[in-house]
Amino acid sequence: MKYKVLVGTALITLLTGCANQNPSTTWNESLIKAKAPVRMIKDNSFPDKKGVRYIENWAGVKGKSILNERYINMLYADIEKKCGYGKEQFIEAYIVQHTNNPTGNIIEEVWLFNDSKSLRDDKISGLTVYLEYDKKTDFTKGEIFGNCHTGKGMSFTFSD
Repeated sequence: MKYKVLVGTALITLLTGCANQNPSTTWNESLIKAKAPVRMIKDNSFPDKKGVRYIENWAGVKGKSILNERYINMLYADIEKKCGYGKEQFIEAYIVQHTNNPTGNIIEEVWLFNDSKSLRDDKISGLTVYLEYDKKTDFTKGEIFGNCHTGKGMSFTFSD
């Protein structure tokens, strides 16, 4: 539900936004704020030279999770309970941010899974795994963002 509200808000912002701003920037600001597992990128394979198309892509860059085995197993268990898939269906991680600052650490990754219920053609679903460690309290808060069964990717086309 949160994702549908995000899509509606972002679409209105995109259509009524600043003419000087890159449309994907406006859209991505909303996606980043919602910790969505996708971002909008320019589709360089779009054949129309008088227009531009933006498509969904997984957030971050391919990489290896820096989480220890304890946290990984806890997250797999939570994801399996919530979505019906887990460690056995895991494909790869995309690193959005690994930040170490004076007050604590932030780990944000997108984990991809084989998912027969995904609406994407490739039957892959992605979730954002977000952990925030507070050095003052010595507590790690973890959350999972995104729909269990990723929908068909959105695209926007703008023409002159």
